[in-house]
Amino acid sequence: MKNKYATSEYLHYGQVALALSESSGIKKDAAKLLGITYGSLKKYIDENPALEQVIMIAKDEVSDMAEKLVKTKIQEGDLAAGKFWLQNQAKDRGWSTRTELTGKDGKDLYDGATEDDKQAIIAQFMAASKKSKENTDEPDGPTVN
Repeated sequence: MKNKYATSEYLHYGQVALALSESSGIKKDAAKLLGITYGSLKKYIDENPALEQVIMIAKDEVSDMAEKLVKTKIQEGDLAAGKFWLQNQAKDRGWSTRTELTGKDGKDLYDGATEDDKQAIIAQFMAASKKSKENTDEPDGPTVN
C-alpha cells in the first residue's frame, strides 16, 4: 500500500518549512525527514515559492556557524584557518591564490604563438612556480613588515 503522505498534495506548509530548517535547507535531507520523495518535496516547493526564503535563511544560519568556527580557530592560532579566511575573505588585500595569465595589454597569453611557443611558455611558468614553492616555507600572500 502506498504511503498517502508520499505526495505533495498531503504536505502542510509548516511541516515542510520545519523540515527544511532542520535540514539546513538541504532538500534531500528534508524529504527524508518528511518521509517523502525528493521529487514530491521539489514539486511542493515549486508550488509554494515562499519556501525558497526558508531555504535561504537555513543556509545562512549554517554559514554564520561556519564563519564563527573559522574565527574561533583563528583565535586559537590555527594557521590553516587563518590562511583559509585570508584567501577567501581578504582578496581585496592581496591574499587571493588565483593567478591570471595574460599577454601584453591583457590580451590572450598565446596570441600569435605557435603550438611549440605555447608549450614553452607553459613549461617556463611551471618551472618558475615549482622553484618559487621550493624556496619558501612561508604561507602564500603578502608579507607584513
